[in-house]
Amino acid sequence: MLTRAIEQAGTWRQAGTDLQIAVNVSALNLHDLTLPDRIIQACQDAEVLPSSLTLELTETATMSDAARMMEILTRFRLKGFKLSIDDFGTGYSSLMQLQRLPFSEVKIDKSFVMSMHDSPDAAVIVRAITDLGHNLGLSVVAEGVESEAALKMLSKNSCDIAQGYFISGPSDGAVVSEFASRWQSPAL
Repeated sequence: MLTRAIEQAGTWRQAGTDLQIAVNVSALNLHDLTLPDRIIQACQDAEVLPSSLTLELTETATMSDAARMMEILTRFRLKGFKLSIDDFGTGYSSLMQLQRLPFSEVKIDKSFVMSMHDSPDAAVIVRAITDLGHNLGLSVVAEGVESEAALKMLSKNSCDIAQGYFISGPSDGAVVSEFASRWQSPAL
């Protein structure tokens, strides 16, 4: 899947649309020390900059075999890839993972984003994670954006990136560059 995503990014780039892509990576893949070199080769083959690719890992994926995980994730960062801790706030050691591993992005779990409009506690958690991420020098992504109101709340909290059905559902690669060229965020 990762190779296919990189190839698609190369196709978009050749068509004149440079997009950031994010791909979930299985914890099972993160035990292979050759993975960073293979992914960099796939990027070179597709003429895609490593900095345009974000590898998303869940908190639980970052828990096993910390030494090897640190080595592989550090190799990815040194090669210019971005790393995101996905579903942030749902695991039991989130803060330790942010401190120990070389992440460039934190992704707020959709359970908080989807309920922040109705739950003051969820809104505080979203704001706190956003502030924490920024204070650590990380980009902050909110998943589960289902309404314009949620997008406005996230904008007010200075969230960097939003994703969800309000913006777009899953799409075929051929439709994405057209969508990206005409998407305009509602006035915030």
